[in-house]
Amino acid sequence: TKVWIATTASGARRLRSGPHPGAEVFVPNSGDAVEPRALAAWARQLGVRRLLCEAGPELYSQLLSAGLVDEEFRTIAMQVVGQAPAGAPARPTAYGALSFRPETAPWHRIISLHAARPYHLFLRLRRSERPRAG
Repeated sequence: TKVWIATTASGARRLRSGPHPGAEVFVPNSGDAVEPRALAAWARQLGVRRLLCEAGPELYSQLLSAGLVDEEFRTIAMQVVGQAPAGAPARPTAYGALSFRPETAPWHRIISLHAARPYHLFLRLRRSERPRAG
């Protein structure tokens, strides 16, 4: 299996000097961010049917906003977290700065659920239409 890494030009320079032997590095566009539609078009040209995104919240939120995420995997940890104290760094989210209103938020159906007792749930979700009221 060939491993491809899509990144920015500066990311490609760092990867070429790093510990990824045999991986092919692809820069889908110029600039400081990977453009999601350029990434999807490149993957289609290669014949890719399934693409795993193990990116940070910024790229993931861009893919989600562009309607390019069909399925996702979520891990739910049974740990309670609260608001960060004043002056503390903001806690990261899976969606970066992306936010949705209730009427525009994407919905997903549960495909599978696995409990890793006692602390974690693993969900596989598929994007779906908004549920009908009533």
